[in-house]
Amino acid sequence: MTASPEPIPHPRSTRRSTRASAPLSTNDAAGPALPIEIATDRRRRSLGRIADLESQVRPDWWRAIFDELYLKTDGDVFENDGNTRAEVDALVVAAELKHSDRILDLCCGQGRHAIELARRGFANITGIDQSRYLLELARERARTSGLELRFLEGDARRGVALAGGFDCVTILGNSFGYFQRPKDDAALLRQARLALNTGGRLVLELVDGEWLGEHFEPRSWEWVEDHLLVCRERALSRDRSRLITREIVLNSDRGVVCDRFFGERLYSPAQIRALLKSVGFHSIDFTDRAEIASSTGARSRHDGPLRFDCCTRGRYAARGVWAKKVRRPGRARRPASP
Repeated sequence: MTASPEPIPHPRSTRRSTRASAPLSTNDAAGPALPIEIATDRRRRSLGRIADLESQVRPDWWRAIFDELYLKTDGDVFENDGNTRAEVDALVVAAELKHSDRILDLCCGQGRHAIELARRGFANITGIDQSRYLLELARERARTSGLELRFLEGDARRGVALAGGFDCVTILGNSFGYFQRPKDDAALLRQARLALNTGGRLVLELVDGEWLGEHFEPRSWEWVEDHLLVCRERALSRDRSRLITREIVLNSDRGVVCDRFFGERLYSPAQIRALLKSVGFHSIDFTDRAEIASSTGARSRHDGPLRFDCCTRGRYAARGVWAKKVRRPGRARRPASP
């Protein structure tokens, strides 16, 4: 049995970052083998019909949600080597990367972009995330590939600047906008700026929230395995600033695996430009992204102006002196951008 098509991407499918808050930690020791099968022996119950999805979203929903189940429900996109290569192709061009650049991958998840960069000869790469599970997987994959990368566990809103001196900071895979308070989004971007050298670049991948807020799919479902069914329900928050998603995962033999809720803040290009400027970035460019594929063929991740890369420059200095604005010719710009 195949899944019904899901033409509209949704924030749940773009998650790949965090878990519990912790100080930056390297913890590069090899850990135990990571589980592949989902433990569904413990029966869980669904909450049933919920009229107000937003009321069920915890402020820190992102702390414990990035685990082996996440890799199953979203692996068709975020464990897809073709997508990763295409995204890194776009990153190298957008950020004008050189092999000597020091690169910081914030919210790096299982390290798919960092590892792909290392395979291409970029030698100075650091990844930061809060999901211990995903970081252990990233370290294991790097070791298996014979690559040397540095993966740190910690909160991207705090302490990133301590690992500063970077030429490029990336926030990819739609790992932005999870926090309940907009000021926490600003704090993450501020840390990214502080981590950059003079003239360094930030590359931020986002869903076009303005478009998605008008075109999201209220309900969808798909089989991600022969026995694992994922059902999703979506609605805008009361102030229309966030897309709220409910995800129920069911095992055909054992019943409900999980029933969870999450919300992602929707940013238009104009809003993200204003936010970036407010924390000290300038020379902000927007570039439409290529199609994002599903390895199962069940879902399309690009149907309209959904995803774009934002590349911007900034400099940290104690006296707040910022680098001269640089406008690079020939970059595609979104018509809706101010």
